Amino acid sequence: MSQVRNFMFVISFFLVFSVQAAASAAYIGGTEAKSIAFQHAGLSEKEISAVSVKQYEKRGIRLYDITFSGGGVKYNYEIDAVSGEIVEYERRNEGRAIQRTDDSSQGYIGFEKAKSIALVHANVPENEIRKYEAELDRHHGGRAVYEIEFDHDRTEYEYDIDAETGEIVRWESEYD
Repeated sequence: MSQVRNFMFVISFFLVFSVQAAASAAYIGGTEAKSIAFQHAGLSEKEISAVSVKQYEKRGIRLYDITFSGGGVKYNYEIDAVSGEIVEYERRNEGRAIQRTDDSSQGYIGFEKAKSIALVHANVPENEIRKYEAELDRHHGGRAVYEIEFDHDRTEYEYDIDAETGEIVRWESEYD
């Protein structure tokens, strides 16, 4: 009976280890996730400092959170741990507004168009805004949206704009 118990223990251990190994093998790995982020940012590893790599789950999707600095800019990427797809990213100049690269090549309207839609809707000239931020959220209630935030005079504006159609999904303004 003890031989059967030992055999069952060995089989159970092997199965658990195999399942864990298979699950982790499905992930691209932190090194590959960093490489994807560095390449997208247009930086070599020599230009990078203060790198942080974390793996976590968000809305049922396993992601790598990659944060790094390079050339006076702080970058933050969320990368799908299985496919390697960039889910979200931002680029912040030290103490400045977030800058974005245009994503129109992916079938999206792009950050500049989303910004323009928000500014026209708010009736605010671009040269009068303060503290501009933009982020592409590809998992926002089943659709990709640009999250646009800016200040004008003493009012804070927030917009969610559909990344494919340019439709304003949500907006709000708050007088400070």
